[in-house]
Amino acid sequence: MRHSYLILNAEPYWDSRYSAFSRIRLIGGTTVTWRPRFALEGNLTYQYDKHYDTENLYALNLILHVYFEKKTSPTQHM
Repeated sequence: MRHSYLILNAEPYWDSRYSAFSRIRLIGGTTVTWRPRFALEGNLTYQYDKHYDTENLYALNLILHVYFEKKTSPTQHM
């Protein structure tokens, strides 16, 4: 069974050296599962950091998720 999930994430970073938010990261993408143990995630990440040489950073990410489960016998649930 296939499932798709939309991913949206915003992460502001507080920098105590400047007593201000100095970085923000925005992530948008999707995760698609095609079997119970496998999923593929793709996303685009943008990061702005005003105190770094490269203020604007873009990244394209592709992540393979593999899920492991421990099988238990019915007697362990009692």
